[in-house]
Amino acid sequence: MIGETEDRILARLRAAEPALGWKWGLLKGYEGELESPDALAQVLARTPAVLVHYAGGPVVEASGALLHRATFQLVFVSSRARDPRARRHGNAGDVGTYARLETALALLIGQRLGLDDLLPVEPGAIQIAWEGGVTDATQRQVNDVSILVADLETGWFVRPADALPGGWPSDLSPGHGLVFGPGDGPDGGDTARAAGDLDTVHIDWALAPGGVGPGLPDDEHAQAIDHIDL
Repeated sequence: MIGETEDRILARLRAAEPALGWKWGLLKGYEGELESPDALAQVLARTPAVLVHYAGGPVVEASGALLHRATFQLVFVSSRARDPRARRHGNAGDVGTYARLETALALLIGQRLGLDDLLPVEPGAIQIAWEGGVTDATQRQVNDVSILVADLETGWFVRPADALPGGWPSDLSPGHGLVFGPGDGPDGGDTARAAGDLDTVHIDWALAPGGVGPGLPDDEHAQAIDHIDL
């Protein structure tokens, strides 16, 4: 759902471009470009740019179910004008980051992006992330840039495994990092249990440095074993 929502955001912005009278420029998923001077320099060479990514969000109880409140971010980058006002307000050669931001919000707010399970997109916080010069890895200034970040708030209800098409995934079997017990599954079989139903702790220990080897120890190779029935 996360990846599909991100893709739908990009697709809606891209589909509207022919009617805008101007182009978004570089329109893609965010891949950490703001964290690396060299990666940012590559984006600046192709600005204006709009980068989209999932920014996280809590899973909360709502109406007796679990709701994932998800935040996505639009990152607007402009370096086409040397004047900060022109980068934000636009000039004869570019509409500026403000117009791009307002247009994107108008296209996305209230939309479910063709996803039945998605809650309508709502506007969140907007901030100027950067205004001024940036440098590359050699500390050489490569450009003046304006970066605006806009949050989009949405969400979806998290479906339990027994509500998925086809029922419980076939790989939910002992050894997949879950807790198991008899009769816990919807069919009365041995399937994954909730964390609150923990009744047994079994630990294989590797005590000496380097004792683990290429993988985690099992009962046959463990240097110590703890088994606790709760």
